[in-house]
Amino acid sequence: MVFQAGLIAFFRTILIFVGIYYGLKFLMRFLFPWIIKRVLKKQFSNYSGQGPSSSTQNDTSQQSNSKKEKKDKLGEYVEYEEIKENDK
Repeated sequence: MVFQAGLIAFFRTILIFVGIYYGLKFLMRFLFPWIIKRVLKKQFSNYSGQGPSSSTQNDTSQQSNSKKEKKDKLGEYVEYEEIKENDK
């Protein structure tokens, strides 16, 4: 009797695990795309909410202007090509 009760409990546990696996698989098929859409929509609204007058945009343009000024102070880059002389 003890052996049968253990075997039945074992199969019941396996059945529960299989049910949970397929239940989660089924839910994720519908739930996961919905979650992704919400996250992307929120990120897009945060991104599109920043206009050219926002502080982050101004900081970026100021940094790029300061980089250009530093580059101008260094001088102009000139490409060159080495010419080898032929010894005759």
